[in-house]
Amino acid sequence: MKVLITGGSGFVGRYLQGYFNSDEYDVAITSRCKSNISDFPVYTIPAIDQHTDWKHALKNVDVVVHLASRAHSSDNHSEAAKEDFTKTNVLGLSKLLDDCIFLGVKRIIYLSSIKALGESTDGRDAFSESDKYNPADYYGITKARAEQLVVEKCKHSGLDYTIIRPPLVYGKSAKANLQSIARGLSYSLPFPYFTSSNRRSLISVHSLCRFIVAVANDPNTNNQIYNVADNYVLSTKDIFSLIKSCSNSKSFIFPIPKFIFTFLAFFWSKFGDVSTKLYGSLEINNTKATKVISWKPLEKPEKNDFV
Repeated sequence: MKVLITGGSGFVGRYLQGYFNSDEYDVAITSRCKSNISDFPVYTIPAIDQHTDWKHALKNVDVVVHLASRAHSSDNHSEAAKEDFTKTNVLGLSKLLDDCIFLGVKRIIYLSSIKALGESTDGRDAFSESDKYNPADYYGITKARAEQLVVEKCKHSGLDYTIIRPPLVYGKSAKANLQSIARGLSYSLPFPYFTSSNRRSLISVHSLCRFIVAVANDPNTNNQIYNVADNYVLSTKDIFSLIKSCSNSKSFIFPIPKFIFTFLAFFWSKFGDVSTKLYGSLEINNTKATKVISWKPLEKPEKNDFV
C-alpha cells in the first residue's frame, strides 16, 4: 500500500510516520519546507490553497491521509482568520480531492475535528455521528465545510473516503491550549478553575495514530464518518493536575467562584471563548469507532504524555 501523509511534519504527522513504518507500506509525506523530518520521501508544499499542485506527490498513491490544515488558534473569529481557514481547509482540500480523483487515488482519510459539530456539550448528550453541524468559529465552520466537500466530491468518483473527528489530541510536543497550560505550569503560576465536574473527551496521539492505521487497513470503514476518542473523560482540574504531575510543577491549582468567570466573559468576549474551551464540557460518543477492527481506545490517560 502506497500512502501519502500530508502535513507529515506536524504534531500528529510526526507520530503517524512511525505507525506506518513497516514493509507493508510505501510511505511519503508532504511538508511546507524541506528538512530532516522523516526517513521517508518528502514533497515540499509551501502553501495550500486552490492553486496547489499535488500531482507530483500523488503519483501511484493508494491512500492519502490528509492532516495538513490551518489549525485553530486564539484568533478564530477575525476576517483574516476566516480567509486563512477557508483558503487552507476548504479550497486547498478541494484541489487535493480533484487531483486525487484525476490520478486515480483509491482513498482519502481526512482528519477533521469534533469542532465541526460544536464547541460544547453542556446541557446535552455527547456528540455522535448523527448530530448536525453547529460550529462555533471559523475553524469549526471550515472543518464542517471540508467534510461536506469530501462527501460531495467522492460520490460517484471512484475515490473512497473516511472522515475522522477527534477531540483535543494530547502527546509530547502538543501545541495550542495544552502547550500554553504546560508553559504556565512550568513557571509555577497559579491556575484557577471554577468547576471540577465538566467532562471533556480526549485522545492520545498514539491512540489516534493507531486508529488511522486501522482505518487504512479496514475496507469496512470506507465512506464512513467516525467520532473518535479514548474511553475516559476528564475535568479541566484533572487535566491541570496531570500536566502538573508530569512537569514537577509547584503551581497551586485553586477553585474560584464561577460568577467571576461569568463577569469577565460578559465584559471581554475573548475571555468567554477561552472559558468555554477550558471549562465547558465537550464529550464524544465513540461507540461507532470502537467497532473498527483492530483498534482499542485507551481506558485511562497516558499521563506521561501530557508534557
